[in-house]
Amino acid sequence: METSESSGMKGYIEERIKDAVKSNNDALLSSISGMINNITEKALRHRQKLILMADTSELGWRVVNEYATNPIASDSEDEKRIQKAEARAIQITDDVYILDVIRLGYKLPFKVIPEQVFLKNNKSARENPDFVSKEINSLLQKGVISEVCQQPYAVNPLTVAYNRSGKPRLVLDCRHINPCLHLFKIKFDDINIDKSF
Repeated sequence: METSESSGMKGYIEERIKDAVKSNNDALLSSISGMINNITEKALRHRQKLILMADTSELGWRVVNEYATNPIASDSEDEKRIQKAEARAIQITDDVYILDVIRLGYKLPFKVIPEQVFLKNNKSARENPDFVSKEINSLLQKGVISEVCQQPYAVNPLTVAYNRSGKPRLVLDCRHINPCLHLFKIKFDDINIDKSF
């Protein structure tokens, strides 16, 4: 997720890099390298703080999301903000399963581990790269998905499906892992069962 501040900094750095390349100025290249390292270190420290916060709280990323909604507070107020965020998150529910999902995320109920695979996107996704990119960026900004540094164990393809009115939606095609999931049997009561009461 890119803020206007990071976007402006990125533009500034790009201009400095162009100047350095044109002039072949070692001092300028060194200065740019230092700026990039400084920015990277600050971003890394902030990210590590958020990860540590999620790891140490019973409510995990829910607390981080509550914490991040008020970025104006100074560092001296951080502890209070963290405690208030956790309190707001726990007020929503006391259900152990839901709190576990909030704290650790939803875990697929695998009965066996699927084989490692990297599947390319389906034809519909490859034919709509702009839509796919827009949807992925939207999901990233909402915090629904996160970017990873290493290739995941199983990479399932994306597809684009259309509803009756022709509106597209992004779909993760999990056919590869579906046979590996535990299927829970659910019985829904019908009208005849209700009549007996």
